[in-house]
Amino acid sequence: MKKTLEQILLFGPDLILIDEFINNRPDHRLCRKIKQVNGLRNIPVIVLSTANDIELIATECQANGYIRKPFDVREIVDKVIGLVSDQSLSY
Repeated sequence: MKKTLEQILLFGPDLILIDEFINNRPDHRLCRKIKQVNGLRNIPVIVLSTANDIELIATECQANGYIRKPFDVREIVDKVIGLVSDQSLSY
């Protein structure tokens, strides 16, 4: 996990999309770790999932948003534009 976080830091994304699989290694653990790292916590994270409790998962991992699958591509585009636009205003 530490190597993954270091790679994210080096890449310096404006936004992170995490696909939350329903299995024994849920990706919201990565979301939670991202939000605990000083250099990453302000990067918006959107969680995608078919999970019935996606809203709860997103809240627990401090994601900035979530999108239920199946989804319309326009929904992702709108959410990404909104979060990236909000982020650029805060600098």
